[in-house]
Amino acid sequence: MLQKNQLGTKAKKYGEEKNTMCEANAYLMQGDENKLVMEAVDTVEPEGDGIRLVSIFGDQKFIKAHIHSLALVDHNIFLKE
Repeated sequence: MLQKNQLGTKAKKYGEEKNTMCEANAYLMQGDENKLVMEAVDTVEPEGDGIRLVSIFGDQKFIKAHIHSLALVDHNIFLKE
């Protein structure tokens, strides 16, 4: 059973309880490197010719890129120009 709280999701499994955060980190793929462009991303929205990222703190960033892949278990968003 999952219960939502202010900081994330409280997961209960087999009598254990732990807090997990659901936001992700966004990386811009540049050749062989992945450059961190934003931490604690809560919202990813297509906007014109790019992507708008919004963090849990309200910070916003527009990047001329598209989503390359998502690693949901690892909470990573990979963007490519």
